[in-house]
Amino acid sequence: MIADRTCVDRDILVPAGQFSNFGTLHESWQTSNSIRSEDGHTLAHFNPYFNVSRPSRFYDPALVGVVGRPIDVCYEVTPAGNAARGGSCARSTNNGTILGITFDDPQSEFDGSDRDVDINSNFIDNAHGPEVWYTDPFGRNGRTEPFPGSIRQVIARINNDRGGLELAGPGIGGNRDYGGPRVHAPN
Repeated sequence: MIADRTCVDRDILVPAGQFSNFGTLHESWQTSNSIRSEDGHTLAHFNPYFNVSRPSRFYDPALVGVVGRPIDVCYEVTPAGNAARGGSCARSTNNGTILGITFDDPQSEFDGSDRDVDINSNFIDNAHGPEVWYTDPFGRNGRTEPFPGSIRQVIARINNDRGGLELAGPGIGGNRDYGGPRVHAPN
């Protein structure tokens, strides 16, 4: 999931006296992964989300290539006088005094270096199975012997089912600084 032009128009280009909500510029790469035996039994399931704040892009179907750049929005003013105000735009452009910053300039805070991972759920149901399984590239058709094109999977001999209670893991990396003075998009 990525932000689109509607988010920009609604939350970033705001009237005088308001501050832009740059939190609307957020990407969430959500996965759902399973490893299953030949008979379809789920041996393992995990679904982490990889999140990016202040990305270097948003979806804009009106543009060639359908990619808009938040740093470009920092310089926009609508006919009604709405503009990006405060936050990442102000810091990136020194309150509008630095013109022409491009999406891949290290001066832009929209570099995608603000990241975290939500672990979400991790489920294993392999208490009586072997620790080594061989599956196709999609985690399906798990067997105990290798076959052409198979991938070796190591799965603990446990069952961590909590009777339907969905246990989610922590979010990690949100307090880390993945940026730096020379970090720029794309990264």
